[in-house]
Amino acid sequence: MIKSGYTRIPNRIINPTQTAAEDRDPDEEVAIRLTNERDFIFKEVRNMSLSALGSVTTRKLQEITDLINKKEAKMSIKEMTNYMADIKKMNIAQSK
Repeated sequence: MIKSGYTRIPNRIINPTQTAAEDRDPDEEVAIRLTNERDFIFKEVRNMSLSALGSVTTRKLQEITDLINKKEAKMSIKEMTNYMADIKKMNIAQSK
């Protein structure tokens, strides 16, 4: 039985690479709780209509992709500090 407020997500979505999911079956479901405090995307989309979700998820995907690509670039200390702050803002949902 799942606790109130929790959502079950397949492990392969939370841990898409085999090395990240070595200790779990990819089809096993993990219970996570989506809240405004713990998930940066959920905070924005929780009260949106389904028709508006496409543009928001596309924009968020681009932001994440840009951050991933930026990690390979040479950065000054100040740029690296700002980069780390941006990563901390993306507080990805944690499994429970």
